[in-house]
Amino acid sequence: MSYLINNNNIGKENVIFNNSVSNQSINSTVADITGSSITYTPIENCNNVIYEFKVQYTYNPDNNSSYFFELFESTDGGSNWSGLGNNYCIEGAAIDSQRINNLISIKFILPYYTGSRSYKLRGRTLTNSYEIGLHVDSVSSEAYYPTVMMYSIL
Repeated sequence: MSYLINNNNIGKENVIFNNSVSNQSINSTVADITGSSITYTPIENCNNVIYEFKVQYTYNPDNNSSYFFELFESTDGGSNWSGLGNNYCIEGAAIDSQRINNLISIKFILPYYTGSRSYKLRGRTLTNSYEIGLHVDSVSSEAYYPTVMMYSIL
């Protein structure tokens, strides 16, 4: 099933632009991804809820890189978090010295729910030899501010 993004089928959009981030190094230890947290209450009886996240990533500090991100959910205001499993995971890699700065754009389709829920991404790399950096361009050292948004599909 696909959805056209237009004014007729999107409702109650919530966007968070985090402009106070610094370089975040991701290694093989699972960590919260800075700027990916959001709390959202969907429109009643909508079809689906969309979670979107955009973040800059760089191969630094290693020549090879890999990453694994999973979406986590909290139904109690952020006290307890549960991973949503394989359908809500992404992975990527740059191997053999493909030194790139890139944008990761993530979109997950969630089923309709009632009430307010919080979401965030947690991530790690394959090993400590495949680390990545987030939020800061490795060439210019300029920050790319992460953006997270959620909206209801009517």
